[in-house]
Amino acid sequence: MKKVFFLFSLILLGHLSAGPEETVKVFFEDFNNEDILAINKNSDSPFIYIMGKNAVLEEKYSDAINFNGLKKDGWSYSKINTSKVLYNDDDTSMVQVNFSRLDKDNEIILTSDVTYLLVNKDGNWRLKGGFSPNLTTLGND
Repeated sequence: MKKVFFLFSLILLGHLSAGPEETVKVFFEDFNNEDILAINKNSDSPFIYIMGKNAVLEEKYSDAINFNGLKKDGWSYSKINTSKVLYNDDDTSMVQVNFSRLDKDNEIILTSDVTYLLVNKDGNWRLKGGFSPNLTTLGND
């Protein structure tokens, strides 16, 4: 009986873990909270971000972002406008996101598209890379 309960628990936990699209939403929440530990926990290493013709490869996502630089440009928070799973299997997923960055007065200062590549590590989805057709600052300019 204990074995049956254990197997049932494992199956239930697998269904309760966040899927790729939910992982991206949590990532945006962590980003808005400037929670470096959570951002790194929910992304994989190394992390690659390709924006237009520029590529940024960092050991951790937090190495690529500069919140003080974003704030200097007026950023207060980001919000997802739309998201859509483009591809999903047991190991990888791609989620397309249209998002906006807003200032303290809730005025949009940037709207952009990004496609995130996620990998499934030990049953948890993690952001591995981001691809954007235009050059979006990460605050390091």
